[in-house]
Amino acid sequence: MIYFITGRANKQDKYVKIGYSKNPEVRLKQLQTGCPIKLKLQYIMSGSFETEKALHIYYEKYRVPHSKEWFYFRGELKENLIHAPKNCKSIQQFVCSFSKKRSRDKLKTLNK
Repeated sequence: MIYFITGRANKQDKYVKIGYSKNPEVRLKQLQTGCPIKLKLQYIMSGSFETEKALHIYYEKYRVPHSKEWFYFRGELKENLIHAPKNCKSIQQFVCSFSKKRSRDKLKTLNK
């Protein structure tokens, strides 16, 4: 499963971790241990390590500097999570169900 875990560091900065886990709820508890900010499991979708990698590439411009899996919760990433369909079965459904044509075209290049 692909998970999106969010956390707010302060009034301006909210972050989202995009990762893969067989059990996202357990992963949330693991991440929360030792983390000074409250984390929330924002969204779960079907997927694999490859899906996670494709999402990291797709949302690269939102990546927090010097971080592998944490991204700024803003722009297209924020909109996609807010409007994500329930029970999303694929990365294409997740991104394309509400994104503009340019996003779909960008996603097609990731799948080549």
